[in-house]
Amino acid sequence: MANKITGQKNQSRIARHWGKATVVATLLVAFLGWYDVVRNKGDLFLCDVAALAGQKEAVNFCRKAEAPPDETNLLALLEYLKGREDQLSPERLAQLRELESHFEQRAFTVLMKSAGLKETQADAQTKRNTREALRETIEEGDADERRALAMIAEDDLDGGLQLLSDLAFAAAVENVAQWRRIGRLAYPVDTARALNAYEKIVQLDQSDPWDAIYLGRLHQRAGALSDAWRAYRDALARLPESEKRNRAVLLDGIANVLKDQGDLSAALQSYRAALVIRERLADADPKHAGWQRDLSVSYDNVANVLKDQGDLSAALQSYRAALVIAERLADADPKHAGWQRDLSVSYEKVGDLEEARGDIAAAIVEYENSLPIAQSLADRFPSHLQFQSDVKITTRRLTQLRAKLK
Repeated sequence: MANKITGQKNQSRIARHWGKATVVATLLVAFLGWYDVVRNKGDLFLCDVAALAGQKEAVNFCRKAEAPPDETNLLALLEYLKGREDQLSPERLAQLRELESHFEQRAFTVLMKSAGLKETQADAQTKRNTREALRETIEEGDADERRALAMIAEDDLDGGLQLLSDLAFAAAVENVAQWRRIGRLAYPVDTARALNAYEKIVQLDQSDPWDAIYLGRLHQRAGALSDAWRAYRDALARLPESEKRNRAVLLDGIANVLKDQGDLSAALQSYRAALVIRERLADADPKHAGWQRDLSVSYDNVANVLKDQGDLSAALQSYRAALVIAERLADADPKHAGWQRDLSVSYEKVGDLEEARGDIAAAIVEYENSLPIAQSLADRFPSHLQFQSDVKITTRRLTQLRAKLK
């Protein structure tokens, strides 16, 4: 009897809020039909919704059909539920979160796929920024912004980014957070749009040095080296001495520009200034893996310039300093794919330098150290294109080196 009374109350509540929403009821049923994890919690409730709307026989889910709804329908359902978020039961709220997660993951997948096709480096920080921008757009953006994300989720990347840009331009007051979301979403896939967004951000708000860092990187990617240098320099001038890691990143950015401009001496000076900062950070906290990894990158940067300048002995010394750190990080966390790949690449950098110095046997040893690591990563992640490519390249280089000894 209690269940019957509860059911009558539920029907009354449904009739009051959703009684005439035939399309929405159908969409909600279709959505839960797609998500098996939720389906078992909501069958009866949702078919009752359809029955109240006079559509029970027309609803695929109630007839046990399995076809998933399209993105447009899911977006309509998302907006309907978000508009009534404060009225939803815990179960319905969980379903709303499933929808939000779906759009985030679909849009993220499309963006990363496009980044890969464009051969744009999407590092861990870029991926985190992209996900954060997606979550903010879904949770804090308006319906038009979410419509833009739905377009991205449906593979209309250009249309989705254009709509986001148009919305930002149309805002009565330019919104830094909105431009930052656009910049982060476009960064791995659309240099021009990302550059426009970060220019707006830095004009409006100079409190976050990473906005200037991304602006400089985008200028550099676009070939505007003077603009990139100016973005890094101005941000460095604004930055307090206490923000040591960010100062090192900006010094690296300046050095990258100088190197691209052919001024190796000035580039080396800037890389070494960053190295000094990172040595101090690493010495102050030897267990901080991030500081240690940053330091290894600095050693590599210095070694690259020394190699270009023809100082092979000094370059080898710097590469080996980076290798020592890479070995330590990889040994401390054998399951960390990033540390393992860093170690594999570091062996190869030392091997290439040994080859340049004429010691082919030493170069072979380094590549033989690298190959098992690369192969292990490729075996662990068979769908990871970079890891599969690493094995092929390392194997080919090892074959070439061995041939030189014959």
